[in-house]
Amino acid sequence: MISYANGLLVDSDHFSLPVSQTMTGSLRGFEIFTVFKAIRGVPFLVDEHIARLDSCARHIHMSYDLSTQEIKDIVHMLIQKNKDTNGILLTVLLSGGRADYSGVAPIGDAQLSIWTRPLNPIDATKGRSLATFVHQRPFPEVKLTFYMGGILAHQTVVKEFGAEYPVFVSPQTQDILEGSTFSIACIKDGVLKTPPLDGRILESITRRNVLKLAKKLGIEVQEKAVSVDDFLASDEIMMMATTLNVLGVVRVNDRTIGNGDIGPITKQVQSEWDLFEQNYINLHLEEKK
Repeated sequence: MISYANGLLVDSDHFSLPVSQTMTGSLRGFEIFTVFKAIRGVPFLVDEHIARLDSCARHIHMSYDLSTQEIKDIVHMLIQKNKDTNGILLTVLLSGGRADYSGVAPIGDAQLSIWTRPLNPIDATKGRSLATFVHQRPFPEVKLTFYMGGILAHQTVVKEFGAEYPVFVSPQTQDILEGSTFSIACIKDGVLKTPPLDGRILESITRRNVLKLAKKLGIEVQEKAVSVDDFLASDEIMMMATTLNVLGVVRVNDRTIGNGDIGPITKQVQSEWDLFEQNYINLHLEEKK
């Protein structure tokens, strides 16, 4: 597959960033990204993803010398270069450039890179397992490449409970925040509850659209804090992300959720999401004709 790095097209297997030119990003963590998929040549929700990338850059005072339209043009060019048989996953990365004498202050604009790789299918019929981990991401409203909390969780509680993914618990208020790479929601007595956008979690593109679909289905949606106890006592739990779509959770730590199967509301939302994605792709394919 073909990716984009340092202004050049490169083999995705050899995608890399020069540390000397991206020191504030690669060594200091001044680096943001977004991930989305392309299906049948259509980049799914690309406008929302690039808009969020731009918003994240503004939030941390990161400058870059491309317009959002120019970034989308490069995305479309890469999709055309790659054979889209089963889908493509694109990671759009803005990495801080050189540093001044201090080794910390950025000099010039951040560099754009786009890494492409095959989109691996996810089995939505399988119930997933989570492990709670006390952690608050730094600059939670920004999609940074710094994932130490998630890594530590995988090295500890995920292994301890034989789980698949970690879900973060606030160190200050002990309520549920988000997963390491996904948003979270729980269902109790037919009401879907998800942590609010109160500055402590990332505004997920998938979460945003899932909540719209749930409301369309007539499901009551509440964006409010969810305690760990309430989370564990949920009838259903769902996780949402670009690479996961909507998945049902059947175990958290050593606690079975509901009856141990993916719940009916989660299945309903999964089906609605699949339809939403198909309609989006078909609509944009029609516009190309």
